[in-house]
Amino acid sequence: MLSLEVNGTGDETVVSIHAAAASGLKALYCMLRYDGRRLHAAAAQPAPPFGPPDGVLSMMVERAPGVLDYGQVLIRPQAQAGFSGDGVIAALHFAAGPAPQRAASAVPPQNEPLTVEDWNYQEIRWYYDNWGDYDQNGEVNIADLGPLASHFGETPLSGQHFYQADVQSLIDGDRNGEINIGDLAAIGLHFGHSALGGYDVFKSESGEDYPADASSPNGPGAQLEQHVAFADAVLIWPRQTRLEFRSHISDENDEDVFWVRDAGETAGGSRLSNKAGNVVYKPAKHGRFYSDWDFYLEYWPEGSGVMCWFTVDFGDCNQDSATAIGDIDEIALHFTQMVDYDDTYSALSVVDTDHNSEVNIADLNAIGYHLDEQISGYSIYASNNETDYSQDAPSIIEPLGSVAYSQALGDPAVDRLRFQYTLGSPPPARYVWVRPYCRTGEEGWASDLLDTQPQQ
Repeated sequence: MLSLEVNGTGDETVVSIHAAAASGLKALYCMLRYDGRRLHAAAAQPAPPFGPPDGVLSMMVERAPGVLDYGQVLIRPQAQAGFSGDGVIAALHFAAGPAPQRAASAVPPQNEPLTVEDWNYQEIRWYYDNWGDYDQNGEVNIADLGPLASHFGETPLSGQHFYQADVQSLIDGDRNGEINIGDLAAIGLHFGHSALGGYDVFKSESGEDYPADASSPNGPGAQLEQHVAFADAVLIWPRQTRLEFRSHISDENDEDVFWVRDAGETAGGSRLSNKAGNVVYKPAKHGRFYSDWDFYLEYWPEGSGVMCWFTVDFGDCNQDSATAIGDIDEIALHFTQMVDYDDTYSALSVVDTDHNSEVNIADLNAIGYHLDEQISGYSIYASNNETDYSQDAPSIIEPLGSVAYSQALGDPAVDRLRFQYTLGSPPPARYVWVRPYCRTGEEGWASDLLDTQPQQ
């Protein structure tokens, strides 16, 4: 239980905060109201029984005359026993008279623009970026001391900066690669700033409609593409701790540019993102199982004429033939692992769905794009007429044969699964290609065109 004791000495009033029968108390957050015409906040500090001076983070903000927010929290509270028993845990000092008049000033801008990334699957995305809101509840307030204290002293596991998907990248408010006392500044600078109004996504056919700065209006050709509510924030993969937002792009114009602004009633002015462009629209004509993986065939004409190929990428990271939410586990398991493409036949080359040589957050995109798709097998086509082949148009001839997915060769935990088909010697036709198919018979994009008689 907490109680207040007020003592006045001359021009100073001291409010002591007492704890009674406390057990493992590690933090204190409070708001005091008082007569702002008679008193103003002068100083505040934890009392020694709560913890040593170098072991406690504390902060006070007089948000308005007569309203004081105060917080204190043990550094690395998860490793501390906390205060137990009875005693004074904090002292707040007030001076006589109203607070000195200060020149009006604008709320400081955020450290840098909201960063939007354009993705190749009809989406743009951005991480939550309300500086100082370390507990990610939508508002910068005194409770944001808690996450700062919990991660105090942490540095990136590798490199100079924290990974964007980790909440530490938000808590490192001064972006110096270490969570320390300097990160209190972001809370003070942006105190009261709210992102609860969500975000508006705008688009335009012309980059000229992108506003000059956060305080400028959009150009006349800008259109509202989507409103994204704060409640729509997501954590995509199991170990992700920093909120992110996503917006689905509806139109087919690959030349449109997009940007994001905060929306609704916010304190602290508008946030403006960078300008994102070339958000590639992939309509249904691309077919199921569309993949950027080089889908090529290997052929050995000697003997019985065996043809071989490797499974295509479509977000099926565990290679069980179906793209499902469970494939996220493979990305989490190998997160930040580098992929050696000198060994293109490893299972990691399947998990690295965007083939950028690193397993990271971007590899989730293929799972979302192909969710619930399932490959049943591969159809083999052969023709002496090269014009019968098309990579994405429906097949116009009957398949020569098929290979079921259950006939895959290799260990899915180690290898990129492979398939083979015996064409015979001589082969049935000059040109051969392969297409994946699902249980309904619908086909995906074709492999490259194999010429079994390249010298003729």
